[in-house]
Amino acid sequence: MYYYQYSDEEMRELFAKLGDFEEDVYVLFNNLAMWYDAQRFQHYIKKGAFPRLTKAVALDSALEVLGKLATPQEK
Repeated sequence: MYYYQYSDEEMRELFAKLGDFEEDVYVLFNNLAMWYDAQRFQHYIKKGAFPRLTKAVALDSALEVLGKLATPQEK
């Protein structure tokens, strides 16, 4: 559903599919984490690696991710 956040593996698969196109391609994410998924995907395209999702670990990490579940307009 909309609370979903794309995994690194799913983004790698998406990136591999984009290599088949010879024109500009636009990727749209439609989940609550769309802003962060788009940033992570852009980072992967530019640097070949994903940034860490959070600076915390364990429960603090989960709380940090949940705190980001808002559209950019709400921030």
